[in-house]
Amino acid sequence: MIRAECKFNGVGQGLFYSASISTSGGRKSNFVYDCGTNYEKDKSLLIGKIDSSFSDDTIDALFISHYHKDHISGVKHLSETYHIKNVFLPAFTEEELWLLCLKYDVKRGDELYDFYSNPIDFFAGECRVYVVEGEEDDTPNNEREFQGDRIGYANNNDITDGIIIETMNGIIDTSKKGKDYVRCSSESVKIYNRCWEFKIYQDQNKAQCHEIKEEIRKEYRLKFGEDFPENSIESLIDTRRGKLCKDIYDKVEGKINQSSLVLCHYPSDSDAFVSWDNGEYCRRRYCCKCYCHKCVLAKGRVATLLTGDINLDKLSKKNRFTKYINKVLPQIGFFQMPHHGSSHNMSENTIDSLPLNYTNMICSYGIGNKYRHPDPYLLHQLERLCNSIIHVNNNEDYFYTIKGNCR
Repeated sequence: MIRAECKFNGVGQGLFYSASISTSGGRKSNFVYDCGTNYEKDKSLLIGKIDSSFSDDTIDALFISHYHKDHISGVKHLSETYHIKNVFLPAFTEEELWLLCLKYDVKRGDELYDFYSNPIDFFAGECRVYVVEGEEDDTPNNEREFQGDRIGYANNNDITDGIIIETMNGIIDTSKKGKDYVRCSSESVKIYNRCWEFKIYQDQNKAQCHEIKEEIRKEYRLKFGEDFPENSIESLIDTRRGKLCKDIYDKVEGKINQSSLVLCHYPSDSDAFVSWDNGEYCRRRYCCKCYCHKCVLAKGRVATLLTGDINLDKLSKKNRFTKYINKVLPQIGFFQMPHHGSSHNMSENTIDSLPLNYTNMICSYGIGNKYRHPDPYLLHQLERLCNSIIHVNNNEDYFYTIKGNCR
């Protein structure tokens, strides 16, 4: 028997998803997707949820969707509370992170300073860091068969438990500053438990990162008449140019934040089912025992799609993303609404194109946030298409359990 206890934690204007996968005879495999909140008033709420997330002291995998404060502000406390074995980061440029540091007015000695200075060094030690890039072109390769080198284990090389990571031959780079560091693409890494699958997607590739880098440097030269500082984040923070640098970030923000690291996870068992406190849904039926509306799902809808702040409208026009989403959508029972339910990331036309009839949409946001998330019209449109909209906020968590056989 395999059992996954999954939770969208209510942390205000942010996102913190935690899950534990356990087998009848093995230890738990714990993983986290994003860990942050935007407002200081909600920080104690986030810390409390972090402290109570797992009964043991190990997180086998941490997935970070992108580098906005409301998705990473709890990562330092998470890493101090648990031993994190593997971290998956989306591609980034130093220029992008340094401007984010200014945008959030992070100073030397602040909690996020070390992270924005260098996310790879931040996780130095026993943790293996994977920087995930998109492919160099947008052509789906349906012929490629995965054949990888097993390079990382989460449980002392015992493949019967823990989370296992494999990568394609030839893409391992462990030379950076002597750290355990791997650069890979979302199509060249395989993540799994003996009875569980993880599918990731990342859109931003080296060419896009270079474009962002050049645009930031161009804007900096236009504003200040000199090149962007090369040495460290301190060379920006210690000047009086902070506000103008924030303006540079805001100008290129559309390109920087179009993509997040997307994660879909689900059991390998074809007869797995979802369980709530008030009933169960079995894959062989169309309804849970209690016929509760929130529990009604279609056959096979036991997967969870975590989207960070992706721009679903733009990504839905790309071949690679279409291939990814078409592969996982028939299994998705829980779909995290991108960017806290913002209408700028998910339009009516896009949601009309997705088969959401039996999908629960999860909307994570802070009550009374200044961004006015979620968008009421978008929620209205989704209500006519999906099974239900589940609100996760300062006052509400959402917990569900997936059960199945482990062969």
